[in-house]
Amino acid sequence: QGYRAGRDNKGNYNVFEGYRTGEDFVTGTGNVFTGYLAGLNATGGTYNYATGIYSGDSLTTGAVYNSLNGAYAGAEITTGDYNNIEGYQAGRFITTGGTNVALGYFAGRGDSLADPNTGSYNSFLGRDTGRSFSSGVGNLFGGYAAGYDAEGGNYNIALGLRSGDSLAAGANYNSLIGGLAG
Repeated sequence: QGYRAGRDNKGNYNVFEGYRTGEDFVTGTGNVFTGYLAGLNATGGTYNYATGIYSGDSLTTGAVYNSLNGAYAGAEITTGDYNNIEGYQAGRFITTGGTNVALGYFAGRGDSLADPNTGSYNSFLGRDTGRSFSSGVGNLFGGYAAGYDAEGGNYNIALGLRSGDSLAAGANYNSLIGGLAG
């Protein structure tokens, strides 16, 4: 419902509500796109939920079970799956990563489309957590701007204001607790 909403849809049980939502969507089942321009350029996916301007904008047929809430939330996810993303630009540059949680303004955003966040099984809890994060598995960032400039790494915990800020892509199994730790 809405101007050009779901215009190319050939899938089943999909909901498109709002101006040009899911306009280029072609195939998939059980997806919901709500809000102005949500999923505008998405072409497919299964059981995804996107609400907010440009949220879920790049979903393709490999994307399944993503929940994307907020303007630009998960906007560049192509084949990522099982992501739970909420907040303005949260997870915006996640492309192929899966099973991530990003809650808060710019949480888990990634640096840019040229240097996207391809990590999986990561949790970004709080404003600006993992804002420049690009790759890694099993990391937990919590607190204002924790891991803000962290490039990646595996199985790290950074809790507190700007903790874990300097984690490099090869940093593994670190626990950084407290403001500015690491």
